[in-house]
Amino acid sequence: MSVVIFDNAVILNTKKMKYYLRQEQIIYVESAGKKIIIHTDEDEITIYGAMKDLEEKLDKGFYRCHRGYLVNLSHITACNGKNLRLDNGDTVIIARDKLKKFIAEHHNLLQ
Repeated sequence: MSVVIFDNAVILNTKKMKYYLRQEQIIYVESAGKKIIIHTDEDEITIYGAMKDLEEKLDKGFYRCHRGYLVNLSHITACNGKNLRLDNGDTVIIARDKLKKFIAEHHNLLQ
């Protein structure tokens, strides 16, 4: 995985381009086999790697709500117990066993 994170900056290297982001620009991260799709407010960036590696590098403002999704808690607008709605209009699944911890972490972020 070619991701470098320092302070709030994220540098992503793909085969074609180098991206410079702030962590708050990342809305959510999606796992698609050996690929990771990083959804931002402006783009979808695909890199190769393991979701766990990226999860360990990002700050505590991100939550692994499902094996296939890592969400930025500050971009969540609604939760119905099965899905999370994000401020870009997308919805992602929240695993049943992750719901209780999600509620606690999201509540802590809002305080």
